[in-house]
Amino acid sequence: MNVTIRRMTADALDTVEPRLVVHCFRAWDTSGSEETYISPESAFVQSCVDLCADGQQSACFIESSLPETAALGILPAAFIDGHPACRELLCYSLRRFVAVEEVAVHGAGSLFPSTEAWVAHTHEVMSAITDLALWVHRPCYSLHTKPAMLRGACNGRAGTLVRMLLARFCRNRRWHACNALLETPASAILERFESFMSSFEGRLGARKSQLDGTMEQPRLEDLVLFSYAQTLVVIPDSLAPWKAGTAGMARLKRFHADLAQQLCLHRTGSVPRRRRLSFNINELQQCPVLGSKPEGSARDRTSQGSKVQAQTSSGSATGNSSSNNGNNNHSNVAEGDLIPASQRRTNTILVVWWLASFGAFFVWSRRQGARK
Repeated sequence: MNVTIRRMTADALDTVEPRLVVHCFRAWDTSGSEETYISPESAFVQSCVDLCADGQQSACFIESSLPETAALGILPAAFIDGHPACRELLCYSLRRFVAVEEVAVHGAGSLFPSTEAWVAHTHEVMSAITDLALWVHRPCYSLHTKPAMLRGACNGRAGTLVRMLLARFCRNRRWHACNALLETPASAILERFESFMSSFEGRLGARKSQLDGTMEQPRLEDLVLFSYAQTLVVIPDSLAPWKAGTAGMARLKRFHADLAQQLCLHRTGSVPRRRRLSFNINELQQCPVLGSKPEGSARDRTSQGSKVQAQTSSGSATGNSSSNNGNNNHSNVAEGDLIPASQRRTNTILVVWWLASFGAFFVWSRRQGARK
């Protein structure tokens, strides 16, 4: 008995508890063997972990059957050093980690100018075209996005009820995306994307010229764009809202292929990687923009209209301030009276169960009466 206890103690000492526990929902391709990214935030989190020297030890991924939970809100979300972090706080903490590493490697004065503004611009442009392609454009939504999401539930061996809830989540997500882009023509979104990719290619070329044609480490702006590219390059041309062979999409696919190869080298340890994952949880909890209540994210996403979709689609990351303050204040007042999405689902399940039980009992009673 004493030997067993000593062995368990040694094993416990050798086990390093991960600092980052990520809860995520994974969508899958038609074969069910390869992940299809529908959420740019999930792609961003995975890319940041791949770049870390101890990513496999310091981060742990736990798959969920649904893309939303009552405790953490919209996934991906995480526990950072045991503290819950909603999707926005998780992405903010990883962006901050990457930015600090860039300063440590290149120095504050050697960073490419206007990086922060460029990242915000990337979110604004790419979130619009991502929502347009995945959720608004009906052929892509019906034949690519929704089936991939449902296969994610099936791979988790989810039951019929979970698949029904997932289908409802997809309908709500599509409804919010349609409302957010209601006043923006698809042609304007595509034109802005083409202009953005042309500017980014020039910016990338300028960075390479500063480093004699080599890229030592993917930078924050690369990872942000790559996370959106992960969701777009897998869309078949026949289902996409853009024409096949457009210059902007060709540039995005080239960039995605190059950075994917570079991240693969980092993942396998073939090239030096960033230092270990580190977070200042006290500083993150005091972030005034993101707040500290993850359940608010879930409630906002399922109950609000286009205002919330516009905020969440620009990412995980920008921390947009509120335009139209009067409308926002009115929405915030009404928000406190709304029932959380998880509670509404629970109430619906109970009502359906009660009606089914009462109906079965009524039918049984009538049959018993007929027999007498």
